Amino acid sequence: MVLRDWRADARTPRFFVDSEESIDEDALAVAETEDGGSFFLDTWGQIRRNRPPVRPKLLDLCLRGVAENSHALSSLQLVPDDLKSRIASMVPRLSKIDANFVKLLVQDSPAEVIVKDCSSLEENDVKDILSACNGDKLQVLILYFCAQAHTDSLLSISSNRFPVLSSLSLRGAFRLTDNALDSISKAAPSLELIDLSECSMLTSFAMVILVNNFGATLRGLDIEGCQIDLSQVSEVVKNFKSLEYFSIAGVEGVDDGFVVKFLEVCGSKLTGLSLARCEDVSDVSIQAIGKYCANLGALDVWGVVKLTDMALKYMSVCSSLCVLKFGSNSFSDQAIATFLEEGPGPSLQQLCLHKIREVAQQTATTLSECCKSLWYLDLSWCQKITGEDVCKILVGCPSLSQVRGFGCKKVLRKALEAAEVIRS
Repeated sequence: MVLRDWRADARTPRFFVDSEESIDEDALAVAETEDGGSFFLDTWGQIRRNRPPVRPKLLDLCLRGVAENSHALSSLQLVPDDLKSRIASMVPRLSKIDANFVKLLVQDSPAEVIVKDCSSLEENDVKDILSACNGDKLQVLILYFCAQAHTDSLLSISSNRFPVLSSLSLRGAFRLTDNALDSISKAAPSLELIDLSECSMLTSFAMVILVNNFGATLRGLDIEGCQIDLSQVSEVVKNFKSLEYFSIAGVEGVDDGFVVKFLEVCGSKLTGLSLARCEDVSDVSIQAIGKYCANLGALDVWGVVKLTDMALKYMSVCSSLCVLKFGSNSFSDQAIATFLEEGPGPSLQQLCLHKIREVAQQTATTLSECCKSLWYLDLSWCQKITGEDVCKILVGCPSLSQVRGFGCKKVLRKALEAAEVIRS
């Protein structure tokens, strides 16, 4: 799988701008004030508060009603899998997911089980749910925040229990141990996408387990926030032969030496890489990305504070970048503008410039002239950006459908209204 559809859904490793993590609709009702300072523009640059009310669809109202009363459901039989997934995605926001609701989701042998908040489930609940799943049909299993489950008791799962399971996310399972991971690996030998982010009990030996079981087949791995020292297993990690997506955000032991050695072996196949919050990464790593990652489509360097303008020069050769996430980096306005113009500007679809304090008129002008494919832009806390700059971007980027600008003190209501009139 080549991760080119960057509007990631639950079947792919989570990446930078995930529609499931969008700001709550209710929170957007008063997103922009008379004095400016924060704004959120939706499709065609309309200010949410000014947009005429949209009549909800009957199906949406029904699904919302079911989600609000999920605790009282007795059956979801005959409900199509896609509607089950939509209901499950709404429940954490409108109600509370309990064991009974998850058991209903796994009835009728679905191909996908996607539960975004399992924090109320206990260990026996998860064991019962896994036992109730039709292992021969299950292809996607997403269980976020199973904090009270996934201990060594999962060793009781029989080998090859889930023969066609290809995508697994256990994000936030902070009691998941290396032994339990080994058991899961043997129970699901066909896994290609694995999300173990924030699984804080895993050790460096977890990487040995994954390489031994999936070294030749794993295409996506997320270990963000894990307490794994990659410097201890740097030679092991290079044995992932098919890895296309790799998130090591905030992981210990990630420095220039590790990144360069890894990319020398695995960089040519990578289409997505997250180095967010890796404080020991510098321009040297970005130079290696430019040298070895010709197919890179998405890059996250949020919070990599050692990067300088030279990193942008190294990165400009990555012409296939579709998604780029900056944050709290000390890039200059001119360097970003030059990078967008000479580098991946025409191919960019999503760009985050969160808290890049020097972003100003030059970046805005280049965005409007070069980034015609851009549909998402985050300018939050870019305090030198003005309303005129935002207007220029909106006019010049016809595909732009979401703009976030929280903390932009120079963006006033009058300029946003002008932009809305021009685009209408």
